[in-house]
Amino acid sequence: MTYILPGNLTKLDPFTLRMMEDVLKDHPTVTDHGNGYCCQVAEQYRMRVEAHYSIVADERASRGTETPVENPCSVPQRQYIQGLYKRCPAHLLSPEMREQAEKVLKHEEISYEAASALIDAMKAVVEGPSVPQQRSNVRMITPAMVGFLRKLLAQREHNEQVDITALELLPFKAASEMIDRLKVAPFKGKDGRKAQLPTEGVYFVDGVYFKVQKAKANGSGNLYAKRFDSETKEFIYVGREPFSLLTEDKKVTEEQAAQFGALYGKCCNCGRVLTDEYSISHGYGRICAERMGF
Repeated sequence: MTYILPGNLTKLDPFTLRMMEDVLKDHPTVTDHGNGYCCQVAEQYRMRVEAHYSIVADERASRGTETPVENPCSVPQRQYIQGLYKRCPAHLLSPEMREQAEKVLKHEEISYEAASALIDAMKAVVEGPSVPQQRSNVRMITPAMVGFLRKLLAQREHNEQVDITALELLPFKAASEMIDRLKVAPFKGKDGRKAQLPTEGVYFVDGVYFKVQKAKANGSGNLYAKRFDSETKEFIYVGREPFSLLTEDKKVTEEQAAQFGALYGKCCNCGRVLTDEYSISHGYGRICAERMGF
C-alpha cells in the first residue's frame, strides 16, 4: 500500500505505516482512491512521522540491520507501556517483561502481539489480581424477623446459642426455625408466666449500667431501657431488649452509684454533672439518692 504524503515521504516501513494509521484514524479528511489513501496531513503530523522514521532508521543503522519487525506495535501501545512502566514496582516485573519494556523505552521495535501481551501483564502487576465477586444464593433474615426474634429471645425461656447483636447475619431458614421454637417456649418468670417488667431506675448488670425510664415524648408512658456507653459517656437507647436482665436485685447499690460518679463526674440517675460538695463526695445528689432508695 502506498501513502501519498507531503514532503516526498511516499514509501514507509511497516513500523511507520502503523504509526501513520494511528494518526490518520483521528484525521477528518481521509479518502480512499482504490489503490491507497490520499491524505491531506497537517504539518504537525508530517513532522511527527518524519521524526519517528528518522529515529527508527538511525537505530537500525546503529544495530547494523535494516530488517524491520513484521507487524510492529503502535504508538499508543508504546505510550501506554511507558506509562505502565513508571507505575510498576521494578521488583515485581519478570526479566522478560523488563526486557520488553526497556526495548520500548529505547524506541526499539517489538511486535504488536508482544506489546499487547506486555500491556496485559503490566496491568496485572499495577492493578493487582482480579478477584471475582462471589454472589451468595443464601437467603438472609429480614429486618422484621430480626426485631421479632429479639423480642422472643428476651421474653422466652430458651437455650439458643446465638449472638443477639449479630442476628442480621443469620440465614432465613435458621432464623425461621429458631422463631418457631421460641414461639412455643414458656415465658420467662415463675410457673411459665410472663416475666414482670422492670421498674424505673438504674441497674448494674455484668459491669454495665442500664437505666429504665418512661417514654414522655408521645405520652404513652411505656418503659424503655438505655445502656451507658463508656466511650461517649452517655446513655444510649436500647429499647426493651435487656428487660429480662433487669431484675430488682440488679438495681445499683450506693457503692456502685458512687463509683459511677467518681469515674464520670456525673450522676448515674439524672446524668447531671456533680458540682456541689455533697454530690461530689457521694457520687450523686440528695434528690437522686432518695429516688434510688439510698
